[in-house]
Amino acid sequence: MHVCVLTDTPGHPTLAAVTALLYSEHSVELLDPQHGAPATLADLYLLKSRSARAVALGHALRRRGAVVVNDPVATAICQHRARMAECVAAAGLPFAPTRAVARLSELLDLATGPAVFPLIVKSTRSRRGDLVSKVDDLCQLRSVAALWAHEPVVVQPFLANDGWDHKLWVVGDEVFLAQRRTPLTTDTVGAPCPTTDAEQQPELRAMARAVGKALRLEVYGVDVLLTDRGPVVVDVNAFPGCRGVPGVPEALAALVGHIAAERGRRPDRETATLRAPSAGVAAEVLPALHRVVGDLVAAHDGSARLRVTRLRRKPEQGLTVSYMALPAGRLISASLPERAVSTPRTAALLADVCLPDLSGAWPAAVAVARIGLSVQQFPHDRALPGLRTALAPDDRLRGQLTAAARLVLADPSAHVESVRATPVRYKPGSRCVIRYQVRVGAGRELVFFGKVYRDTDKAVTAHRTARSLWGSPVPFVARPLAVVRELNLVLSEAAGDAGGPGGSAESVIACAEVLSRLHLSTPPAALLEVASGPRFAGRAREWARALAGHVPEVAGDLAGLLAPLVSGLSSAIPAHRGLVHGSFKPSQVVFRGPTRPIVIDFDSACVGDPALDLGYFLAYLHPHSSARHQHEAWSESARQAFLDTYLNQVSAVGDSLRRRASLFEAAVLLKIASRRARRLSSPRPAAARAALAAVEDCLRQAHDGKAGGV
Repeated sequence: MHVCVLTDTPGHPTLAAVTALLYSEHSVELLDPQHGAPATLADLYLLKSRSARAVALGHALRRRGAVVVNDPVATAICQHRARMAECVAAAGLPFAPTRAVARLSELLDLATGPAVFPLIVKSTRSRRGDLVSKVDDLCQLRSVAALWAHEPVVVQPFLANDGWDHKLWVVGDEVFLAQRRTPLTTDTVGAPCPTTDAEQQPELRAMARAVGKALRLEVYGVDVLLTDRGPVVVDVNAFPGCRGVPGVPEALAALVGHIAAERGRRPDRETATLRAPSAGVAAEVLPALHRVVGDLVAAHDGSARLRVTRLRRKPEQGLTVSYMALPAGRLISASLPERAVSTPRTAALLADVCLPDLSGAWPAAVAVARIGLSVQQFPHDRALPGLRTALAPDDRLRGQLTAAARLVLADPSAHVESVRATPVRYKPGSRCVIRYQVRVGAGRELVFFGKVYRDTDKAVTAHRTARSLWGSPVPFVARPLAVVRELNLVLSEAAGDAGGPGGSAESVIACAEVLSRLHLSTPPAALLEVASGPRFAGRAREWARALAGHVPEVAGDLAGLLAPLVSGLSSAIPAHRGLVHGSFKPSQVVFRGPTRPIVIDFDSACVGDPALDLGYFLAYLHPHSSARHQHEAWSESARQAFLDTYLNQVSAVGDSLRRRASLFEAAVLLKIASRRARRLSSPRPAAARAALAAVEDCLRQAHDGKAGGV
């Protein structure tokens, strides 16, 4: 493959290192955008330069069918700090409040009184040698304005922080972290050094990836400050230099290899109706992966047989394959990063793996770093370090369970005699639900549930939200008991019988009533505020790409539906945002009696558009099985009863809410279809077409101001 790097700094050490890594498999050309456009198209362009000329050339190359990374539109947005701030904030991410001023001299008239200082003043257009300055008072502002009077600027309040600039560089799936003393508050800046706060790293990595999704970037840098309100983004750079950052050249070379395998040598051969990378796993990769895992298990238990139980792939998290080792029934999981999933070269690398290549001590996680392969046996899980202790409670966890038992029994002297922990649901690298059977004196047994999270913030959010709702006169949530932060474990009392509303009309109506109560509740303090519509517009694109990759027969129809769906969601702004569950579907409701639903799992709770929860539940009331025709009448009746009941309870806001609910319903139907298509069984075009027909109905209802088939 021929790779062309558009750069005005050809001697940059990162580019030199990347060129050396790519040399054996690809040809690499460095082109200064100031010297004109190439006569013939390369297979891939890396838009390293961010000059106006480079961005214009990127646009021209894209119009000719070339593959350009980063997208020149995204690069241009990052060059305009006001537009960048709007896009990141619209995605629900914390960005420093940013105001644009046409000329710096005009800020002198606006900045009156000491209360407005200190300020951070930056050039609106990000470029080499631009203005970035902390201004402490009006006198200092006058000094800066004397040199930059006509400069268009953005103004941000100075945010009190820990004194460090936290730098995050993202290349494809990889995130690199460092910190340096902020040049705005100290004369001694120094080179970036590794981030030392291990607790902050998962949150910062997640924030960096979310920024990339919001701006549609693949190679970028994010500047973050740690404030008393949490991490806040203050700047984003498209394709930064990453000078001296270990691992960046290798990650950039791996990204090039991934794009080469994913899109093929000629970019103009892509599907014209929906430009989407293949969502499939390279045919040679899975058998090679199964061989490595099989050899590993056989080395420790020669009689074991492996059975694949689940295959899960997400663009940000790569591929995870779950196995059952029979006859013992042990759970084993293997994972590969996204960059390795689609390229046949990974199969060759896996074929060369021998047991001595695996670092680590089985049955704990073992790995082959050069491929990104990780294999582990439950309950060992690198992403859930607290899981083993949660399943075999130590003294500290037993103390938490004792405190919970005393709270539930209202007996401060209650003594826990034994604890039995049983895993109920487990997603490798993501979460695990555990049932605790806690035996206390006099033969009494209490049942608690625990959930181990990958993300501490999700654990805390779920607990705080449930705790704020528990205080209602008739609680509709499971009683929250505790957060065990060192394990990322949330404890709650058993909620009720397993299962959602089933086929009962009364239970569906009860779900609508309890959802209305949730939406009318006061959100807990500091709950994340999310622009639900624009956020789901981006996710709808991802689900569409995944579905088109798995079922290419529907790519054309899908492209025709995606444009109005994304447009509608992007403009779906409610007059009022409130507490939102975030993934309200039948499986998130259990029942204490036929008409008393209990809402569980507040992992995705936020302040957002209530129509999101309506659309979620309505989408899951659609029949999705092969016998869908037998259930269509009940489904339509249930959706109508659910929506009518909800609207009566909240005294709403008919047409606008119905329209937005239909848009979210369509997006969630697309999500369900994409997930079903990527399961182990082969894709079924007929099922995908049926899902798209339901999406089309929802879009038609949104246009008519209806929802749920009403």
